[in-house]
Amino acid sequence: MHFSQKPLMRYCSKISWIAIVLYFLDIILLGTGQLTKIGPFSTRILFFAVAILAALPFLFVKIREYVRNPFLLAVGAFMIWLCIAFVIGVVNGNRLDIIKSDIFGYANLLLLPAMLYAFTDKKHIFLLMKIIVAATFIVAIAAIVLSFYAYFPNQLSVYRFTGESGLCSITEMGQNATRIYFHTGSRYCLVAYMISFYFFLTGDSKRKYIWLLPMAIFIVAIFISYSRAQYLGSVLAVVLSLIMILWKKRSFMKQAIAGSACAVILACAILGTLSLVQHTNLFKVGIYRVLLSVSIEEEPGGKPIEETPSDDYLDLDAEMDSLILRDEKIVQLQASISKNWLFGNGLGAAIQVNNGYVEYTYYDIMNKMGLVGLLLFVAPFGLIAFFTCRRKQNPETDSDAILQYISLSSIFYFMVITYFNPCMNTTIGISCYVFAMAVANVFRKKEMLI
Repeated sequence: MHFSQKPLMRYCSKISWIAIVLYFLDIILLGTGQLTKIGPFSTRILFFAVAILAALPFLFVKIREYVRNPFLLAVGAFMIWLCIAFVIGVVNGNRLDIIKSDIFGYANLLLLPAMLYAFTDKKHIFLLMKIIVAATFIVAIAAIVLSFYAYFPNQLSVYRFTGESGLCSITEMGQNATRIYFHTGSRYCLVAYMISFYFFLTGDSKRKYIWLLPMAIFIVAIFISYSRAQYLGSVLAVVLSLIMILWKKRSFMKQAIAGSACAVILACAILGTLSLVQHTNLFKVGIYRVLLSVSIEEEPGGKPIEETPSDDYLDLDAEMDSLILRDEKIVQLQASISKNWLFGNGLGAAIQVNNGYVEYTYYDIMNKMGLVGLLLFVAPFGLIAFFTCRRKQNPETDSDAILQYISLSSIFYFMVITYFNPCMNTTIGISCYVFAMAVANVFRKKEMLI
């Protein structure tokens, strides 16, 4: 009997799979995890540990196959360099609190062996995809409800609960508009959109149109987050998916464009309705927030911009202070990187702004692990892109190919927004990173008949 059919292996596989699903649900629904935190530990750490421990028997039995897996080799190389950066950081006397934060963030990559073990076929992948959509849909609906915050009778209670629980941040933008940003769920909205987009393209002709509604809801949730990074990342990810379909599966192009257009139109209708009900103009809030950053970037010497209609929709002083602070962080990071741009200054290397923590992930990696660390970190993404682009044309596997394009576009989205916001060195982005690797690995093995 093949070892994978043995009761112990089946039992461990189920435990690992369930733990991974709970891990993803925890990340998407519970924000920073404060609600279920017990002392220094949260439930997602428990799910993470159970998933890895349950996969150990399989790892030992199939060690030869694992050590030849390109994704595990790439992640292993990065983890080795992370250990070297840890030693450098300790020797340099860098801040221990930031060293601890760095290690805990990147340690989530260790989930990859369990992902490769638990997700060996499309059935498991599809089920997790639908769970991600369902969980993110709950977050999106919650964001829409909270967008009526200006009309809540108990604003202070809601504000305190969402803030102290680490679920989301609520920011009043002016003219009754409110920014709702779920710390983890909001960033997964584009991933859920891409998954819904996949099921729309490959689903049954009679049922596939129901996926347009969640696609539209996710667009609305992304919009009312008023995150410029997410706007940019979402647009680029959708464009990438369309380019891949045009290049590899042109027969799906008309349907892809039509579905995307319908979702956008439906989302605009929902946003228009929200604007009318809330007596504001949500479109102007989003547009002004994007244009404001461009205006400030173009102002020489930090010269204040003249008063514009955006004053009614944004707190200009707060927006300018935020952007100026970001510029200062980049200047200090560049100066620190120049000290050792190849190998980095070690984990825990900090700047003298915002208590040493920065949101620019790539600058942060360069500062702590150098160019070597940055190249090793993006190497798995390069492998995902390589195996996706080299896929052979086969009409019988159209849905498989599109799933790979969606997976690539989703992790590309995180790669874009992490330039501005820290997510690829936390559970948010790394969870999607390892899932994208697992998807790519399933089809790599299927195509190579390994």
